[in-house]
Amino acid sequence: MSRSRLIELYIQKHNGELLLQEKKELNSLRFQHSAYYDYLQSIGNDPNLLEQLKLIDKESAIKRTLHNVQSPQRRRFISVLKVAALLLVLVSSSIVYWYTPTKDQTPVVTKSNQPGTIQNSAQLITSDQVYNLSEVKGDAIDGTDFKIVKNENNNLSYKKLADTTIFHTVKTDFCNQYSVVLSDGSTIHINSNSKVRYPVTLAANKREIFVEGEVYCEIAKSNIPFVVHTSHNKEITVLGTKFNVRDYQGEEYTEVTLVEGSVRVNDTDNTCMLKPNQQVTITDNFKIKEVESLYYSSWTKPIIRFHNMKLQRVINSFEQLYGVSFEFKTPVLKERLVAGGIIKSKSIEENIMALAESCNLDVTKQSGNYIIKESLSN
Repeated sequence: MSRSRLIELYIQKHNGELLLQEKKELNSLRFQHSAYYDYLQSIGNDPNLLEQLKLIDKESAIKRTLHNVQSPQRRRFISVLKVAALLLVLVSSSIVYWYTPTKDQTPVVTKSNQPGTIQNSAQLITSDQVYNLSEVKGDAIDGTDFKIVKNENNNLSYKKLADTTIFHTVKTDFCNQYSVVLSDGSTIHINSNSKVRYPVTLAANKREIFVEGEVYCEIAKSNIPFVVHTSHNKEITVLGTKFNVRDYQGEEYTEVTLVEGSVRVNDTDNTCMLKPNQQVTITDNFKIKEVESLYYSSWTKPIIRFHNMKLQRVINSFEQLYGVSFEFKTPVLKERLVAGGIIKSKSIEENIMALAESCNLDVTKQSGNYIIKESLSN
């Protein structure tokens, strides 16, 4: 726990919150872990990176990083850390960590965003029209039986509703995410390359939506069940809760991760109940495991975080986010466990470069596709 405590005290020092006794404790720890303390200083007080380090294996050895910090190449190593090429290589057991420090971690969604960065945009498909939401002038869309307001985050919120069974669909493309507030107050966050179909007015006896791709649901509490139908014919039933659903067609599985409350997941042959920080992966059967749910909903945040995840899963996320294809020339790499983050305000090339450099991968682009293999350099 000593390195973890060192990080906590270092953050408190940066925030000017150290007590006298804690100052003494920090001085003691900085001498016990002098090389690691030098590494913390090299980060440049990046708060997001420091918080990321707190989540990383608190007692694991970081031999490769410390070796680099203490080696004659230390000056070069630290200079690399300070630019956005490579964040970090922390090798703990079989987990490889990556991350890219940056002074501005908040994505700015404007027309001048560099290509390949995540933005807030989508299509709204109604019964008689398709709206490109990024091109809609003003802050409202008036329909025959509805009125939608785009709020300051470019999310949709229904303000005028008729007693109708009309369905709308919000569809996102690659590099785009969007959110919809339903008539009952539930919020559906929609990831890239995803689609959600929902009734403009939710029924009095049943709330339901239809999902393809990935969504994070914050369901308003009610005695009326809320049902999420997936493209793989699975149903998630809740009364009021927060959970993530991943159901991309190309991945051939459905994944439900519970953040808060409880959910029931079922198909024609199986059913299960999830508790917070549990996840069920559904293929031919149901496989339940304990997880840190925050990682599976982090795609709604400025940094999409991964921890103890197979490289194949991370690459799948790159493909869904950016609409690109990857090929593993070294298949065993698919099973490598990695941790780190994709920064939305950075381009795909910057994020791939950080992943490749820190995980010792050779990633090349050929005819629009990315080829992955083990790097021969150390």
